[in-house]
Amino acid sequence: MRTARWLSIVPIALAAPASLHAQPVADFYRGRTVNISVGFGPGGGYDQHARLMARFIGKHIPGEPRVVVKNVPGAASIVLANQLYNVLAKDGTEIGVFNRLAPVTSIIDPASTQFDARKFNWIGSTSNDVSTCFVRADAPAKTIAEARERETLIAGTGPGSDASIYPTLLNIAAGTRFRIINGYQGSTDSLLAVERGEVHGFCGMGWTNIETTRPAWVRDKWINVLVQFGMAKHRDHPQTPLALDLATNERDRQAIEFMSAPLLFARPFAAPPDAPPDRVAALRKAFGDAMKDPDFQAEAEKQKLEIEHVAAEDFTRLLERLATTPRDALERVKAAMR
Repeated sequence: MRTARWLSIVPIALAAPASLHAQPVADFYRGRTVNISVGFGPGGGYDQHARLMARFIGKHIPGEPRVVVKNVPGAASIVLANQLYNVLAKDGTEIGVFNRLAPVTSIIDPASTQFDARKFNWIGSTSNDVSTCFVRADAPAKTIAEARERETLIAGTGPGSDASIYPTLLNIAAGTRFRIINGYQGSTDSLLAVERGEVHGFCGMGWTNIETTRPAWVRDKWINVLVQFGMAKHRDHPQTPLALDLATNERDRQAIEFMSAPLLFARPFAAPPDAPPDRVAALRKAFGDAMKDPDFQAEAEKQKLEIEHVAAEDFTRLLERLATTPRDALERVKAAMR
């Protein structure tokens, strides 16, 4: 009888530590700081989106933690992605937003990264995008056809960045003669280089960002948009060719598609792998709730940022699909990355 009674309380005794030591999400975050790290320097599009999110997500996270933004530029944000995966705290207090191409880099060339993008805890994206390749109106090439005939200098932000990969891929797949000048820290530095005449143009910037950061360029027709990267044309540029349409064979078309697809997840926010599932779920919900916040939407409109919530699940599915891209197309992409 005593044995039976002892057995009957075992489940309660075993369960007690879990219930006693479980820390509700709100209790964990109360009084803490959540860091949002940006893989580029201040002032660019990624930085804008991160700082906008930082202003509003805190009040939607249970416990309402303080949220701060840090800039961690380097290697087209691969430095930050490596840190988020391997070094930064995995307790739900660290979030990174980095180059949209960083995740696919781990698929194309795993040896060049220290992370597996499919193991990140994706939080979501604040937008999808169509990326442009534009040049000054006085550049040697004023159309994509002329860019096949005349050397044109393009600002680059590192071999792993879209700003360097896009024009290189166009050289390989479409026969353009872009010469990429690498070494610029991000879009802010690159636009200054265009302004000063150090280079003729820049590839890898959303049209809305150009309108926001350099409205006079658009108003005065100071630049020409040569080509756009994306799965569909931007509504403001129906006459500008898609990079997908410039490919001359199926292998090159697949390579360009591989590099265009991540634009669907234009500003990827992620937490490290192995973060507690309940806190990841709370961050994902807070991310979506912040984007529904009327004050968030009003501020985005004020800053002229195109905002669209892309769920973490959508990006996870996209990464799995991109992982099935044929090897010969990936070799084209790897050549562009080099």
